[in-house]
Amino acid sequence: MDLLTMEHKRSGGIFGNFMGSNTNATAGNLEFKTLVKDAVLQYMGPASGNFSGTDGATLSVVNVQNKIKSTMTELDRLYKLDAAYMGYTGNVYEQWKNVDGPRIIAQVPERVSFNLKKWLEYNMAHTLLPNEIPTSSTIKKTDQIQISNPNSGTQVYYTLNGTDPMGNDGVISQEAHLYNGTFTLPVGTYNIMTRAFTTNNWGPKSSKAIKVEDVNPGKFVITGINYKPQTNGDAEFLMITNAGGADLDVSGYTIADAIVYKFPDGTKISPNQTIMLVKDLTLVTGFSQYNKFQWTSGSLSNSGEPITFKDTAGNTIDYVSFGSILPWPTEANGLGSYLKLISSDLNNELPESWEAASISTASAFAKAKTAKSDERKITSDLVPASGQEIKIYPVPMKNILFININEESVISIYNTAGQMVKTKKLSAGKDSIDVSGLSQGGYLVKIQGEKESKVFKATKE
Repeated sequence: MDLLTMEHKRSGGIFGNFMGSNTNATAGNLEFKTLVKDAVLQYMGPASGNFSGTDGATLSVVNVQNKIKSTMTELDRLYKLDAAYMGYTGNVYEQWKNVDGPRIIAQVPERVSFNLKKWLEYNMAHTLLPNEIPTSSTIKKTDQIQISNPNSGTQVYYTLNGTDPMGNDGVISQEAHLYNGTFTLPVGTYNIMTRAFTTNNWGPKSSKAIKVEDVNPGKFVITGINYKPQTNGDAEFLMITNAGGADLDVSGYTIADAIVYKFPDGTKISPNQTIMLVKDLTLVTGFSQYNKFQWTSGSLSNSGEPITFKDTAGNTIDYVSFGSILPWPTEANGLGSYLKLISSDLNNELPESWEAASISTASAFAKAKTAKSDERKITSDLVPASGQEIKIYPVPMKNILFININEESVISIYNTAGQMVKTKKLSAGKDSIDVSGLSQGGYLVKIQGEKESKVFKATKE
């Protein structure tokens, strides 16, 4: 009589009336049986196919055989010493190594198969397959969440908080939802757990953590750093841009290094809006289009340092460790310029994503913009500081990009991740670069000469 049969018959058995029966599929406690099924699946594997278990599972054929082999290797010398001490003949050692050990290893598939089949016989091994959640781990609130059920003729139940859809004694949990097709969720973080279900039979549980974000949430980006002003060392500032598509509430956000500051309650940054953090409000002029906040204390290092902003939960929301020497733009090192992020789409941790922008040019531009708000918008990346015209065409880019320049220059093309994907030395006059190998999408094209430079935004068709 096998163990399961014996335990079922004994009133004081390990399982008692909770366990399943090989003659009545409804016998026993459904919750208990399902939890046993989960354990069998986890530690051995599915009771199907060749009944050898899942590779990597604790009690699978492969894992048990490997464990026996490694144990025999560890005990080999000990067995030799014991045999020598006890006066055993060499045959004892050879019997253990070459007969008994291999015999046990060879019997493992049969033993694992026997156990799995017994669990199945007593309705305590899963006969249903686990559901799958093919949805990405991070989605937008308009994206649909899908649960794939490979078991025909069954229902699917799921929870959003990581609890088991199966409740006490195997009934449907009050937290569970019946799956009737794809669905959406509001912004938040969820741990979806699901099981298939049919009469008196729950399938294996499967789960996935999914973060639901706003369609185009606010995005906190450090876009400007004036760490070494040319005339007055206290005219330092930082620029922060909301590069997202929704208002960004920065109430309680702090800077964790470099300087000391905490945004006051109610501080919001509109989409595409830039604000400034300054050391002294009276010394930073010419940026009238930006709201300014004076930080509490501290100064930016003239040699570079990390700048880390954190939200109210202590999560890092943006980080830049800038430098004062190459590959960082050195014109910002006390020469009248500040570090300006070329585009808020770029990775601001990379030096190649930054350029030196003239403080005087930016101030003059701000004044002109305020006085002539009805005129066409002119940005510094369309007119170089020298006033000389640099052209690229055609835009959108095709296979060849042509460039008109006044001096020998270097062209560098960056993708939206801030990675340089093409570069070439250009001759003065008209030159070109092959862009046929670039994928479709947006790029930044930087022309850098000795006397002038210019940055273009361009797309590749």
